[in-house]
Amino acid sequence: MKGKKGRDRDKSGRRFKTGELAGFLVLTFFIISIAYLMVSPPTSHTGNQLETETSTSQFTAASTLTLKAALVDQLSVHSPNPELIGTAKEMMLSIAFDVDIYNPEEVTLSLYGSLAKHGYKLIVFRVHAGVEVRSWDPEIKGKPVGLFTTETYSELKYPQEQMYDLVSPAQAFNDSEVVFAVNPEFIRQRSEDYGGAVIVLTGCFGLFSQDLPQAFISRGASVVIGWDGLVDVKHTDQATLTLLKMMLSERMSIEESVEAVMKELGPDPVEGSVLSYYPQHKGSLTFSELFSNQSLMVLDSRLRMRSLLSDRSIMLKLNLHCPKHFSL
Repeated sequence: MKGKKGRDRDKSGRRFKTGELAGFLVLTFFIISIAYLMVSPPTSHTGNQLETETSTSQFTAASTLTLKAALVDQLSVHSPNPELIGTAKEMMLSIAFDVDIYNPEEVTLSLYGSLAKHGYKLIVFRVHAGVEVRSWDPEIKGKPVGLFTTETYSELKYPQEQMYDLVSPAQAFNDSEVVFAVNPEFIRQRSEDYGGAVIVLTGCFGLFSQDLPQAFISRGASVVIGWDGLVDVKHTDQATLTLLKMMLSERMSIEESVEAVMKELGPDPVEGSVLSYYPQHKGSLTFSELFSNQSLMVLDSRLRMRSLLSDRSIMLKLNLHCPKHFSL
């Protein structure tokens, strides 16, 4: 019995000494941590680091601004031109564009509403466009122009959009299918912001009136280029490639690019329609200048957002270190 009690006392003694050692180690670690925090400089408040972070932020924001372009090819339903699509894409890729091609079956009301959210700086609409009446008559000048989709028209589809004249039935030729077309009011009410994009309308009537180009401008586009009447497909396809070359590769201004197209190819040989742009006061700017203005706006917006997030982070840290007040 005595031996057993002795062994018990020895075990309890060893347990007690082990607990003391553990407590001593914890206390030592705590004291060292406090001492390190007291002597360590608050690096997040040093001027040099703030300057470095700001410089890095500006470089990162600027380097992530990539050029994106889209080519919406609804016209291939009746007039396919793979050579045009391939050449235009290669031309844009050669100057560091990321290019998305939208085939006819993708040209829907939904596409017109959501296209701008992808951040394209150049959008080429190779689509049919038409006015409310078929005949070419000076009296219809100024009528709103609709951009065609490939969605089959139905009186039962999109009832709200039809009720408020956001869409209309449209037909390219007498024997072609009747499809939905989006009116300028659809662009104003249902599309995303175009963020300074340059819009090229290669089909007929793009600048027949101010309604359509002004709708794009009101939704954030910088300039709209198009024809003021009927135009032959072959003529406009050739003009599109020349326009892209002058505007992107040759870096001419919008006005110079359009004038170069008209000088090289002339008006439509049958209808006499001419290529123009809207608004006129943007004509002296090159594509890169239009894009640079938007880039600065995006960069400034990103820096402002970063500053706001930094301020919120500082306030959060202060709140975490301040005593909380409780109320019943």
